Amino acid sequence: MIAKCIKSEKEGRKIFYGAMISESVIALVWAAAGVAFYGTTQLLSDALANGASNVVYEISTGVLGVFGGVLAVAGVIVCPITSGDTAFPAAFMSAVSLTYIMMAQEGFRLTQTISYISGASFAAVLFVIYLVFLIRRQKTLKPI
Repeated sequence: MIAKCIKSEKEGRKIFYGAMISESVIALVWAAAGVAFYGTTQLLSDALANGASNVVYEISTGVLGVFGGVLAVAGVIVCPITSGDTAFPAAFMSAVSLTYIMMAQEGFRLTQTISYISGASFAAVLFVIYLVFLIRRQKTLKPI
C-alpha cells in the first residue's frame, strides 16, 4: 500500500522509521495503560497469563466504555493485520512470477497447466512457511 502512496523511493526510509517510532509509542502507551489499570506489573503479568486480547478488552472497555472499547479493540486487531496483509500479496505475486517464468517465451516454455500448478504450489509452500514461522514466534513470546 505504501508503494502506491509515495512519490519516490527516497520517502521510504522516513515512512519506515516513522512507522517504527509510532509503533513504539503505541507499545509504551499500552504498557503504561496496563500498569495504570492493573496497579502493578505483577498484576498485569497475571492478567496477561489469560491472554493479551483479554487484557486489551478489559482495559479498553474499563477506561473508554463500550463504544470506545470497541474502537480500541478494532484498532488493536486491524493494525496487526497489515503484516498478514503484506504476506498474502507477497505470496500471490510470487505465484504469479513463478507461473510467468515457467510458461513465458523467455522462461521455461512449459504448458499452462504445469505452470499454474507450479505457481499455486509455490504460493502454498510460502504460505505454510509463513504460518510455521508465525506459530513458532507466538510460542516463543513470553508474557511480561
